[in-house]
Amino acid sequence: MIVHFKNNWWLLTLNGVIAVLFGVFALFIPQATILTIAKYFGFILLLGGLILFIGALSKMKKKKSYGVLLIEGIISLVIGFIILFFTKQTLELFVILIGIWAITLGIFQLSMLIGAKAEGMNKTVVLINGLITLLFGILIFFNPFQAAVGFTYIVGIIALIFGIIMIYISFKLKNLQNIEKNNGTN
Repeated sequence: MIVHFKNNWWLLTLNGVIAVLFGVFALFIPQATILTIAKYFGFILLLGGLILFIGALSKMKKKKSYGVLLIEGIISLVIGFIILFFTKQTLELFVILIGIWAITLGIFQLSMLIGAKAEGMNKTVVLINGLITLLFGILIFFNPFQAAVGFTYIVGIIALIFGIIMIYISFKLKNLQNIEKNNGTN
């Protein structure tokens, strides 16, 4: 396995550069980045829906079962269209769903704390986590698109770090490959 990576170290470098570029875009132009990603996702759904729809039509002509394929195709086309042409509203709805989930989870954690009788449970950690989760969910409702942009910052930082690490590892593998070539043990 390591031999495969040593021989293709440049693939890690390329992926690392792509991750770094994505991270930079996500950090410096987060709104455009998240809208572009969402539009790309909408386009992929449209394309997939079209393929499913064509497949259903083909099965229909051959007198084969096509119902599920047709329904999947239509749903994918509709969702892809909505995401592609109403991108910001779709993102806001998605983030609101995350907010609802966070509020529900925070309330659950706090209610679990109130009803907890177990001595082994660290109640302070559960209290802090429940309050932070609840606050996070509430904050999302004030401006869902800005919350989505905040997620983009987090993803951008992770991508930047991950890209730098991949580039570092790729050059280490290249150096290892060069050392082995110089020693004649490839």
